[in-house]
Amino acid sequence: MKPIEFKKILFKGAFTVAACDGDIDETEIAALKEMMQHSLYFEGLDYDVEIHNAFRDIKTNGEKAVQGFFASLQNMTLTELQEFQLLEVLIKLIEADGHIAENELHFLYNVKISLKHVTEAKIVSKLPKSLNLLLQTSQFANYSLNLDTESIKLSDLNK
Repeated sequence: MKPIEFKKILFKGAFTVAACDGDIDETEIAALKEMMQHSLYFEGLDYDVEIHNAFRDIKTNGEKAVQGFFASLQNMTLTELQEFQLLEVLIKLIEADGHIAENELHFLYNVKISLKHVTEAKIVSKLPKSLNLLLQTSQFANYSLNLDTESIKLSDLNK
């Protein structure tokens, strides 16, 4: 997979997890912007373009945008490193606003089960600080994501 494709799916996942609780908090935007500006994970992506495209997609397509993210994720061949980078970025966004919503955990659970290289044993060794959060996600095995796209606002995205 081309690095730019991975960066785009990484960004889309980060934005989607921030939006899936129906509220894109200022701290989530700040965390996303900080990662875009200072992380090699997103090097070469235009923050303004990506954020507006992701916002438009989720506002227009709602749950179909989330399903599209998962379809893209399923069709990609990620390395183990890329899978753990994805989890790391998602966890940073989930924890950014100090509130962990059930929809965020459900989204993380669906990502985790979509990954081919991630196992509980590898989570213990590679993401020990996030172990409790990642293990909590298993309770969402039989839940469906309830995305409220009507309440998502773009007002703070340009700060």
